[in-house]
Amino acid sequence: MPDQAGSGPIREPAHAAANGADPAILERLLRAQSPADVLAEVLGGSPAEVQRAAVVALGWKGVAAHGSLLRGLLHHPETDLADLAEDSLWRIWLRGGSARGNADLARAIDLIGTDRCHEALAALDSLLATEPAFAEAHHQRGIALFMLDRPADAALALKRAVELNPDHFPAMVSLGHAAMQQGELRSALLCYQRALELNPRLTAVREMAQKLELMIGGNGNMLADRSVGL
Repeated sequence: MPDQAGSGPIREPAHAAANGADPAILERLLRAQSPADVLAEVLGGSPAEVQRAAVVALGWKGVAAHGSLLRGLLHHPETDLADLAEDSLWRIWLRGGSARGNADLARAIDLIGTDRCHEALAALDSLLATEPAFAEAHHQRGIALFMLDRPADAALALKRAVELNPDHFPAMVSLGHAAMQQGELRSALLCYQRALELNPRLTAVREMAQKLELMIGGNGNMLADRSVGL
């Protein structure tokens, strides 16, 4: 799996969610219209190919309450399963609003992807005026602000995303980047460390955290920085 962190925000998943899942098993699970809670139970002691299909199906049918279960799979030793869990998390996060809100979010993400961040920001402000608890909208708003070179405002939006969705490791990574841009090295390190606790597969983030530990004397785990607000 390609590392998604780099030195900029993680916008959205980097690969298709169906990769690695048996198409026949996935189709059977989806056609059976298995409730999301049943799919979650399938993840327990089922064969690997069934688990992979269940993870993908949960991405289509799951809700925010299933996020912690999928997030736990980011620590799974099988890379394919961890990749699928990450994709399914994104699917759940991206449809965390109303049907209209989800569509508005998708348009805002497209605007960010084409560097039309002012338009994206206006769209996200409008969306959040009616759906203030939509965590992914706050995350994408933080990304737009970050790309507009407004790191302090970006940090406020990203903190709100993390408050609403504590499993949101991409928002935590972006919060670290915003802290770095403001010269708040201790804050950045704490954010990167928290992101790695949630998703240990972020190679670039781990490398940045290690460099920061050296820069500030290796005491990052003991440092408290009020500006992070975690």
